[in-house]
Amino acid sequence: MIYLNKYLISLIMPLMAVLNQWPTQACPALIRDLDLIVNQPQFRSAQFGISIQTQGRNPLTLYAHNTDRLLLPASNAKLLTTAAAIQALPLNFTVKTILYDLGNNQFHLVGEGDPMFKTSHLQALAQSLAQLLRDRNVKQIKRLTLDDRYYGPEWLNPRWGWDDVQADYAPPINGLILNENAIGLMLSPGITGQPLIVKWNEVENSNRYRIENQTKTVAIDQPEFVNVAQPELGLVRITGQLRVGGEPEPVGISVQQPTKYMAEEFRRSLSQLGIEIETVEITSPNNLNPLMSPLSKGARGIVAEITSPPLSEWIYETNQTSNNLYAEALLRQLGRSDLQPMGTGYSSDRGLIVLRQQLMKMGIAPETYQMVDGSGLARLDWVSAGNLVQVLQAVAENSTFRKSLPIAGQSGSLTGRFKDTPAQTVLSAKTGFLTGAVGLSGYIKPKEFSPIVFSILLNNSVQPLSDQLKAVDAIAIRLANLKECKL
Repeated sequence: MIYLNKYLISLIMPLMAVLNQWPTQACPALIRDLDLIVNQPQFRSAQFGISIQTQGRNPLTLYAHNTDRLLLPASNAKLLTTAAAIQALPLNFTVKTILYDLGNNQFHLVGEGDPMFKTSHLQALAQSLAQLLRDRNVKQIKRLTLDDRYYGPEWLNPRWGWDDVQADYAPPINGLILNENAIGLMLSPGITGQPLIVKWNEVENSNRYRIENQTKTVAIDQPEFVNVAQPELGLVRITGQLRVGGEPEPVGISVQQPTKYMAEEFRRSLSQLGIEIETVEITSPNNLNPLMSPLSKGARGIVAEITSPPLSEWIYETNQTSNNLYAEALLRQLGRSDLQPMGTGYSSDRGLIVLRQQLMKMGIAPETYQMVDGSGLARLDWVSAGNLVQVLQAVAENSTFRKSLPIAGQSGSLTGRFKDTPAQTVLSAKTGFLTGAVGLSGYIKPKEFSPIVFSILLNNSVQPLSDQLKAVDAIAIRLANLKECKL
């Protein structure tokens, strides 16, 4: 019997090997075409990681190139974060920003990390408070406390680069977020040889920052580039050049002291309503007890509260516009789903634990990747194209997830990409960009072929970004053109 089993195994194993290889041999023209793109001389020193499968429970591998190689995913990492959030949190999940009345003309503002909290919401809180004070015939607040302990003390990921955290795309992630903790400026060309004209989007910011303008307006045949940095608190240094007669260039900076920023804006909103504040205090994030309610101190109740949009809108914004702040807020809220009493804050480390748990449920082994943030901005994130496709397969039928992805030539970060190509409208995918790392992962529904799940990662290329995108897009367009394959 033992010899018979060995004999059967010797027959079955070669057959299984043939069956496993059949999907990649089913489209020889596709393999040949994609190999030509991947093996172009200019990418000889670069690294591609590509996984392409038919969508479904029993997928066919159409193309595989370094499928398991760990590469920088850039913002394709947001696919992991949003997929995990959809699995771990209810779709009607919300957070609140609450203004408490502590009595004796003292008030307490608590934030739960709402990434969509805007100036209009802050003004609504101010109006509710002003009305309450008018009813009491009071025009001055004795003390306003801003409680910003919800996410603990880690507002910036220590793995992010110093250049990144000065920019508007990498702001602090705290409990009291206002206007995505970013401030915008507009740079306009002036007279040739003269500095660019700098204007704040909100004039009030001119009192918060000193501008060091090291820019100039250049002739129309000169290159354009701008850079904005914050070498110290309160100082914005702008360098670069724009062509004379050209369009204004929007830029932004991150708010380095977000709680102070909200306090100033709240004071200003109240002042416009005739209410002044005697003392403003900020609760240190190092005092870790984010859910300790002011009501336990004998507060009279809630003056007003703002409820965030539901989780589905967080997911949509994260993937459509590749918003790092939203992704990092989602990661911290994942931590919330794992802690019952919360005594140490909803940190990103807690979120990474839950992220790992959720990815394991999707079949992703912890030793096959590394994630140190939720957005992909960190250069210590390592993910394979195979990991990404496996996650995309797991959530392929989730309508919230699918709707969050940009559509080629139509929405989000793909609005201007793939226009007038076969991929337009039939491709939906997450983009990713870092210096030396480009990614595109998502779904394609060719007109004459089964739905496809794919991930294309390109790292370590010294070619211009336009050439890197051209190669990645050529692969996607070839997939959109795919027709029935024949042996």
